[in-house]
Amino acid sequence: YEAGLTAGGARQVAMGLSGLLIVRPSVTNSANSAKCAYDSTVSTTDCVALHDPRNYFDREKVVVVNELDAAFNADPFASDTGDYHPTHFFVDGVAYDPAKAALDPSDPTFNAAVNNVRFDAAPGETVLMRYADLGLREHSLNVLNLLQSETARDANLLPGANVQNTEFLNAGQTADTYITIPAGAVTGTQYPPTA
Repeated sequence: YEAGLTAGGARQVAMGLSGLLIVRPSVTNSANSAKCAYDSTVSTTDCVALHDPRNYFDREKVVVVNELDAAFNADPFASDTGDYHPTHFFVDGVAYDPAKAALDPSDPTFNAAVNNVRFDAAPGETVLMRYADLGLREHSLNVLNLLQSETARDANLLPGANVQNTEFLNAGQTADTYITIPAGAVTGTQYPPTA
């Protein structure tokens, strides 16, 4: 959710009034609903049985990005949203701190709270990445060394999948992409998401 075209919409978003709502498929079989991302023209049985590449997933990861302008938030009603300059950036609600951004858990500077974009997946599994840009600025997101197949944007299925390295989101946009962990991946291999 982001405030729409209202007089105070941009101000509300700049102050963090936004959120994400995922609508699950309306399927009768609960086992299928946990593996299929969307209602589709293909039956849910086919989604699971055929591992439909535009609908089926083994794991799901939601990644929300946004930002904050400290000066704006100090006095939001006296500030102009046209003069918005973010000073803090967030991934899944945690401020990005470049001094603590090590992605290796064995690194002494690793901070699980800062690196919460991590997710576990086994070799050969398909991961549905649900991205949301809840801020006022554009953001790009990728998973290093893996291609993403974008299948939906702004809650609408695309006619075909767009395969890319990096997903670009404008302010307020959402996107669903699929990544597949290589079948030959060694346990412990890391493909760090970056924003």
